[in-house]
Amino acid sequence: MLRFLLVLGVSFFSVVTITPVVAAAAADSADDCVPGIAIDPASLGHLTGWPKVFRLTSPNPSDPTLPNAAVVDTDDEGLLDDDDALGPEILIQAGVEYRYLDPTGYTYPNATKAIPWSPPANGTNDPALQQLREANDYQYADIVVVTGYMDKFYEEHIHAGGDEVRYILDGSGYFDIRDVNDEWVRVHAQAGDFIVFPSGIDHRFSVDENNYIQAMRLFQGSDDPDWSSVARTNQTENASRQQYVDTYLCGIEPSSSDSEDSHDHSSHVHDLTPAETAPPDDADAEVNSAASARTLLGGSRMRMTMLIISSISIAATTTSL
Repeated sequence: MLRFLLVLGVSFFSVVTITPVVAAAAADSADDCVPGIAIDPASLGHLTGWPKVFRLTSPNPSDPTLPNAAVVDTDDEGLLDDDDALGPEILIQAGVEYRYLDPTGYTYPNATKAIPWSPPANGTNDPALQQLREANDYQYADIVVVTGYMDKFYEEHIHAGGDEVRYILDGSGYFDIRDVNDEWVRVHAQAGDFIVFPSGIDHRFSVDENNYIQAMRLFQGSDDPDWSSVARTNQTENASRQQYVDTYLCGIEPSSSDSEDSHDHSSHVHDLTPAETAPPDDADAEVNSAASARTLLGGSRMRMTMLIISSISIAATTTSL
């Protein structure tokens, strides 16, 4: 059973129980399977504070740093506005976890990277972040900075080595993920956003028009973090991708006609001078990878415990943010 904990504030928790079920596991047969996590509609009113989520105007926008938000007039007011954004359920169905941790007032590097990163002994450290790290065995953490658009981050990919956990400390950027219908949805991640993308979910990342983001990356366990990525075209035999497909997509791998190979870079001006985007060593190289997010599937992918605190965060890998 999945339990979603709605956290109202940084320090004090108010618990709201939601009982979604992994649809692929709940179905009596493959014919009955509905992709994604089934969610009780009555519980959605409690999911406040999530970032705006939109469809893209094009699967492969010519300039990914622009919003490229396709919205529909859901409120029939004749205007396309934030009220017409998609609901958070589209992320939850795909296995994405979201929470908000306000980084204001805590000690983090000022617009610079730290690889690896540990809470400073004499600093002001966030107890909520430490609680999350301990609860989810996030033993490794680093902080990366990206100061310009990079093609390699925007190549569609998965991470096979583990979930992609990103906590946005400063700046902003766009995470595009494939929903359970294999369609792109865009998340505008900003400071305070903490997102977990499940291993095996296709995604990509771009800075926005501000050309700057600082994010903490977290990795489970005591082993060295595995930031490696696998392009969509190379996922056929990948175990992590297959596990994601089995868990969320009823075991059916979708075929896509809008692969990253068709991405049009012709009108994108690469006139940026990213100070942190060309890392000289392996650890830095991971800073400039792509992007990700996921729902905390506790000890098993059939049960997920998700803390929703009230805004989001981000992560990156070998070829990701």
